[in-house]
Amino acid sequence: MILLAATIAAVGALSLLPIGEILIHPLEARFPAERLSPGQSIDGIIALGGDDARISAAAELARVYPDARVVVTGEDPVKSRSIVAHHGVSAARLTIEPNATNTFENATFTAALLRPRPSQQWVLVTSRSHMPRAVGCFRKAGFTVLAWPVSRPAAADRRTDRIALHEWAGLLFYRLLGRIDASFPAPSVVGGS
Repeated sequence: MILLAATIAAVGALSLLPIGEILIHPLEARFPAERLSPGQSIDGIIALGGDDARISAAAELARVYPDARVVVTGEDPVKSRSIVAHHGVSAARLTIEPNATNTFENATFTAALLRPRPSQQWVLVTSRSHMPRAVGCFRKAGFTVLAWPVSRPAAADRRTDRIALHEWAGLLFYRLLGRIDASFPAPSVVGGS
């Protein structure tokens, strides 16, 4: 009886704690948005599919960098074109990689499609919590990217625990499979000691 009461009390206490927020915070804080200046040379902007906000953010960024190519990976081509056009970005600037079904494929298929040179500047747009795993995959594919994380939609606030667990499990799984080189990828240190 005491064990049952203790279990109920523990479950009740845990249900009151913001477990999802505690788990998701390190993921979302890992990659702050890069400091980009309007005159900076940006070769392209890559949006990972799975959320319209990512494609919209890439299109808005493309308006600031009118010479940058816009690439959407792992998303429906018709939907991608519609979102980009809605933001006033020419379809001529858009490249769609429609075959990727996961983050690893987003990175490897996009790297094969674009064949980036080390001197190029590419911006990666995905959700804050997804950025560590996404950057890790792009690095593994030999593709250096600048992080441009987007906030999670308000509807996702109810699912922070599931989103966080998915990302932490994804990081572990990808590390074990050799799809990323670090357990918790971090921003690159430039000119550090």
